[in-house]
Amino acid sequence: MACCLRRGGPTQPVDDDNWRAVADVVPRDDQRDFIAPSAARYLLLSLREGVWHSLAVCADEEVVGHVMW
Repeated sequence: MACCLRRGGPTQPVDDDNWRAVADVVPRDDQRDFIAPSAARYLLLSLREGVWHSLAVCADEEVVGHVMW
Protein backbone atom coordinates (compact mmCIF):
# COMPACT_ATOMS: atom_id res chain seq x y z
CA MET A 1 0.00 0.00 0.00
CA ALA A 2 1.03 3.57 -0.53
CA CYS A 3 2.77 5.32 2.30
CA CYS A 4 0.68 8.38 2.98
CA LEU A 5 2.54 9.78 5.95
CA ARG A 6 5.74 10.22 3.99
CA ARG A 7 3.83 12.79 1.97
CA GLY A 8 2.83 14.90 4.92
CA GLY A 9 -0.32 13.91 6.80
CA PRO A 10 -3.20 11.60 7.56
CA THR A 11 -5.12 12.57 4.42
CA GLN A 12 -3.69 12.64 0.94
CA PRO A 13 -5.05 13.13 -2.56
CA VAL A 14 -6.01 9.96 -4.36
CA ASP A 15 -3.33 9.34 -6.97
CA ASP A 16 -1.72 6.69 -9.16
CA ASP A 17 0.05 5.19 -6.14
CA ASN A 18 -2.90 4.80 -3.75
CA TRP A 19 -6.14 4.61 -5.73
CA ARG A 20 -6.30 0.81 -5.56
CA ALA A 21 -5.92 0.84 -1.80
CA VAL A 22 -8.67 3.48 -1.54
CA ALA A 23 -10.98 1.45 -3.80
CA ASP A 24 -10.48 -1.59 -1.53
CA VAL A 25 -11.59 0.25 1.63
CA VAL A 26 -14.63 -1.39 3.24
CA PRO A 27 -16.30 -0.63 6.58
CA ARG A 28 -16.03 -2.83 9.64
CA ASP A 29 -19.12 -4.86 10.50
CA ASP A 30 -20.11 -2.38 13.22
CA GLN A 31 -19.96 0.51 10.70
CA ARG A 32 -22.07 -1.03 7.95
CA ASP A 33 -25.30 0.73 9.00
CA PHE A 34 -23.62 4.13 8.56
CA ILE A 35 -20.98 3.72 5.84
CA ALA A 36 -21.24 2.75 2.18
CA PRO A 37 -20.28 -0.88 1.55
CA SER A 38 -17.36 0.04 -0.71
CA ALA A 39 -15.34 3.15 -1.45
CA ALA A 40 -14.91 2.08 -5.08
CA ARG A 41 -18.20 3.54 -6.36
CA TYR A 42 -17.60 6.88 -4.68
CA LEU A 43 -14.00 7.00 -5.80
CA LEU A 44 -15.19 6.51 -9.37
CA LEU A 45 -17.72 9.34 -8.97
CA SER A 46 -14.91 11.62 -7.82
CA LEU A 47 -12.62 10.66 -10.66
CA ARG A 48 -15.17 10.71 -13.49
CA GLU A 49 -17.77 13.37 -12.74
CA GLY A 50 -15.55 16.20 -11.54
CA VAL A 51 -18.07 17.29 -8.89
CA TRP A 52 -16.85 15.27 -5.91
CA HIS A 53 -13.37 15.28 -4.37
CA SER A 54 -11.79 12.27 -2.67
CA LEU A 55 -8.96 11.90 -0.18
CA ALA A 56 -7.22 8.80 1.11
CA VAL A 57 -7.17 8.52 4.91
CA CYS A 58 -3.98 6.97 6.26
CA ALA A 59 -2.74 5.47 9.51
CA ASP A 60 0.93 4.67 9.76
CA GLU A 61 1.78 3.56 6.22
CA GLU A 62 -1.62 2.13 5.28
CA VAL A 63 -4.72 3.53 3.58
CA VAL A 64 -7.51 2.96 6.10
CA GLY A 65 -10.30 5.14 4.81
CA HIS A 66 -11.78 7.41 2.21
CA VAL A 67 -13.47 10.80 2.57
CA MET A 68 -15.17 12.83 -0.09
CA TRP A 69 -16.94 16.16 -0.37
